[in-house]
Amino acid sequence: MAAPWVDAADREWWRRHFPTLLRAPIRAQTWFRTVHVLLGLLLGAVYFAVVVPLALVALVTTPVLFVGMPMLWLTLGVARAFAHVERARLRAFTGVDVEPSPRDEGVLRSPFTLLRSRDRWREIAYSALRLPVSVVGGLLVLGSWFFGAVLVIAFVSGWLRGWPDLAGLAQWLLAGAGGGALIVTAPWLAKGAVYVDIALVRLLLGPSESERLAAEVSTLRTTRAEVVDAADAERRRIERDLHDGAQQRLVALAMDLGVARASLEHDPEGVRRLVVKAHDESKAALADLRELVRGIHPAVLTDRGLDAALSALAARCPVPVEVRVRPGERAEVTAEAAAYFVVAEALTNVSRHAEAERVVIEVGRDGGRLRVVVEDDGVGGADLATGTGLAGLERRVAALDGTFTVVSPAGGPTRIEAVLPCGS
Repeated sequence: MAAPWVDAADREWWRRHFPTLLRAPIRAQTWFRTVHVLLGLLLGAVYFAVVVPLALVALVTTPVLFVGMPMLWLTLGVARAFAHVERARLRAFTGVDVEPSPRDEGVLRSPFTLLRSRDRWREIAYSALRLPVSVVGGLLVLGSWFFGAVLVIAFVSGWLRGWPDLAGLAQWLLAGAGGGALIVTAPWLAKGAVYVDIALVRLLLGPSESERLAAEVSTLRTTRAEVVDAADAERRRIERDLHDGAQQRLVALAMDLGVARASLEHDPEGVRRLVVKAHDESKAALADLRELVRGIHPAVLTDRGLDAALSALAARCPVPVEVRVRPGERAEVTAEAAAYFVVAEALTNVSRHAEAERVVIEVGRDGGRLRVVVEDDGVGGADLATGTGLAGLERRVAALDGTFTVVSPAGGPTRIEAVLPCGS
């Protein structure tokens, strides 16, 4: 029987999270974070030992006939190199990619340009702060691992020797409990230290808030222009398809019916042939209109969802297609439509150019994003720069703040992936 002071929510929390607490010390991600903290401590010592003395010497000697100007230029260049190392370290161990400021002047500039650069001084500040921040994080993380291991070893050795009295037994139990608590706590301390490192790198080595906003505005302007161009191109395509397809068939249908009406009394057999022909023309016009509407927005996508719409596309493809749609809630209409047209264009390219024998389509929700992957075993060679259809898809996905990638080496295989934000 459960204790009366422990409610159901507490029991559920322990049931769900306690195994995670026990697994944390042996997870590979925990040791990656620990190595990241240790490497930050070592590199922080190097940065502090190199950049801080150079900066002090340069600042002291620069006012005296600018003797320290070359030294200051060297300090800014060294701090710049260390900043690159830190971004690469963060990307390798955590997967977080911090881009430099878009106003980056580089290193090979005049000293006066570099002296006026706020980003270069932020890099010097980062080199100076890296060591104290890493010392605090390293003491907490490495100390927790070290003292936890020592206490656990003492617990095991005491268990092997046996404790002669009650005081020894109490020390033995205290060592085991303390060591276990420290070892369980160490992964979360490492995780916290990594989050602090990410925040510090973003603060001092990444673009400022105003620069990020300016970059977003520039991206929005570009995306808006691309959306307008894509909409105009789509309108022209619809007009062309209507003029060359359904409109021509309807004109022929009207002419046939006009001739049949004029010949109704004196040529019944000719009227019958004209009516049969007009009937065939009407069915062809309906097929053209149905295909045109499907190219704008398929009705099956709205009515039955992405799984049914992609299955319909796969059924019409001359190459065998396997569709894997992970079950889940439906995404937003715009995201589903973009995913549909990504698959449609990819299958069109496969049937025309890939010489493939098999295509696999994978679609699924990944958090707040809809991921679409189309992979074939064809000859490869697809290129965004030369394929107007793929370039149009890239613009369509970018308009929704998504990402679109094509990996298609010569000889294959070809992998097209689109990641689209969708409603949660």
